Amino acid sequence: MKIGIIDDQKHFINMIHRRILRNDLIKDAKVDTYHNPIDFLVKGIVYDILFLDIDMPQVDGISLAKKIIDKKITVRCSPTMLMGVMNNCTSERFSTKSMLSC
Repeated sequence: MKIGIIDDQKHFINMIHRRILRNDLIKDAKVDTYHNPIDFLVKGIVYDILFLDIDMPQVDGISLAKKIIDKKITVRCSPTMLMGVMNNCTSERFSTKSMLSC
């Protein structure tokens, strides 16, 4: 299984990557990380699962998800995960939405 993580903040990429490695169902997955969504689009690698940050300076995660869906690129069939962290919260709060289906 191939998983892509796109986030402009390295500590969130590391946190997600650690959680993937702890999950028995996907711990053997190949994980690629991107700090820049443009670099991700240019590579054109096909992934089974994508984790997208909503708030990025170059391209926001929602726009990126729409580009992926419209162009039918980079994801086989698993959901794209959109993640956002509330600015004024002490705990991590994630919002997820399935954007694609098999």
